[in-house]
Amino acid sequence: MKKNYSLKAAIICIMLIIGFITPGWAQNEEIIYQTGFEASEGFIATQTYNNTTPYLSGTTVQQWGSVYGTPSTTSPIIGGQSMQMRWYYSSAPNTFGYAYTNFDLANVTKVNFYAASTNSVNVIVSYSTDGGTTYVGDSTIILTGSSTLYTYHVSTNGSYGSVRVKFTVSLPTPVPTSNSRLFIDNVTIYGMSGGVATPVFTPSAGLLTTPTNISISCASPNADIYYTTNGTAPDSNSTLYTLPFNISTTTTVKAIAYVGDTASGVATAIYTFPVEVPNIAAFRAANTTTSATIYKITGDVVFVFRSGNNIYIQDNSGAILIYDSYTPVITTTYNEGDVISGGILGSYTLYNGLVEMIPVQNTAPSTSNIGLITPTEVSIDDINSNYVAYESKLVKITNVIFAAGTYTTASATNINFYQNGDSITCRNVFKTLDMTIAAGYNADVVGFPLRYSTTNQIAPRGNAKFSQ
Repeated sequence: MKKNYSLKAAIICIMLIIGFITPGWAQNEEIIYQTGFEASEGFIATQTYNNTTPYLSGTTVQQWGSVYGTPSTTSPIIGGQSMQMRWYYSSAPNTFGYAYTNFDLANVTKVNFYAASTNSVNVIVSYSTDGGTTYVGDSTIILTGSSTLYTYHVSTNGSYGSVRVKFTVSLPTPVPTSNSRLFIDNVTIYGMSGGVATPVFTPSAGLLTTPTNISISCASPNADIYYTTNGTAPDSNSTLYTLPFNISTTTTVKAIAYVGDTASGVATAIYTFPVEVPNIAAFRAANTTTSATIYKITGDVVFVFRSGNNIYIQDNSGAILIYDSYTPVITTTYNEGDVISGGILGSYTLYNGLVEMIPVQNTAPSTSNIGLITPTEVSIDDINSNYVAYESKLVKITNVIFAAGTYTTASATNINFYQNGDSITCRNVFKTLDMTIAAGYNADVVGFPLRYSTTNQIAPRGNAKFSQ
C-alpha cells in the first residue's frame, strides 16, 4: 500500500508541476524589433561619413548610433535609405565604420539583416549585454552578394536580459586600395517571448499628423492587455485596455498581454506628431544642428525651382532648400510661383554649412499661382556679410566680371566672378550651364546663394540666367 500511495503521489506531483510550469515557461521565438533605416522611421540621412563621434538617428527611444557612417540615400539596398559605414584607405586606414543599437532588447536569439559592400568588404557582427560597454561574440560574415540576407545568432534560448547589436566594417584579404563602403538594411531582431503573443498596435508606430485613435490587439485567446502612454514599462497594474484611445501629441505607448499569470513580451510604439512652426524663418530658428525632430511649416510657401533632389521654396520670412531623397518623397509637380498650402513636413539638416529640410511626406497640390518669382537684387558683399538672410533665396547680382572657364552639363564646375573688389563662386550645381566664359565676361547673374563648408556660392538655374 505504501508503494502504491507513493507512486500515485509522485504522479500527481508531476502532473501538477507540468500543469503549473508549462504555461509559464512555454516560449516562442518572435520578431521583437525591425527597421529599414527609412526617413519614415525617424532616420535622418546625411552625407557626412567621416564622423568620429556617434551620430544618433531613429526614434527617440530606439536610436542607432554610427561612427564613420550614417543613414544614407546613396545606393540603398532596399527602399530609400540604408545604414552606410565606411573605411578610408588613405586618410583613416585604422578606423573602421560601425553602427549599433543604442538601446537594449531582452531575450534576443538572432538577427537577420541584408548587407552589401564595395571592394569585397565584409562585416563583423557582435553583441553587448552591458549597455554597450563591451562587445562579445564577434562573427565575421563574408558578404557574397550585392543584396543578400544573413543571420547572426546571439543565444538559442534568449538567455540575456539586455542586448545591443553592433555592425563593423571588416577588411578582406588583400586589403582594398581605395575607400570602401558597407551597407546594412532591413534588420530584424528575434527574441523569446512567453506563450502569450505580443500585442499589436493599429496604426503601427510612426508619424501622425492628426489626432488618431490607437487600437491594441493580441492574438492569444482570453488575453488581458495592459498599456502605458508615458513610456514606462507596463504590467498588470497598468491601464486595462478596453477601447481604442485617442492621442494628439507625440506619445510612446507600451503594452503587455496576460493569460492568467503568463505575460507576453512588451510591445512599444512611438507615435510622433510634428512640431508646428508658422513659416520658414521659424523652422530655421528652431535648430542649429541636424535633428531627427519632425517639423511642420503651417503657413503657405511658394515653389521656386526644382532640379532632381533639390527643391527651392520661399515665403515672406525667408527661403530654404528641401533636399529630397533619391527615392523622392515629394512627387507632386509644381510650376514656378505655385502656392503650396496644407503644410510642409520634414526635419532639419545642416550639410556642410547649408541648411536643408529633409521631407517626410508628400506635399499637397498647388492652390494658386502668384506668377514668376522676382529675384531680390543683392551685391556680393550683401551675401558674404549676411549670408543667412539670403541662403537658398532667388537673388540677382548685377554687373559682375567673370574669370575664364567652361561650364558643361557633365560636371558641377566652379568659376569665380567679381564685383567692386568682392568675389564669390558661381557653381554649376544643377549641371544646366553649358557655355565657355572668357576672362572679363560681364553679366548679371540670377541664382541661389548656397554654402559648402565656409565657401559661399551662387547656383544659377541655367544659361538664360546670365544676361549681359
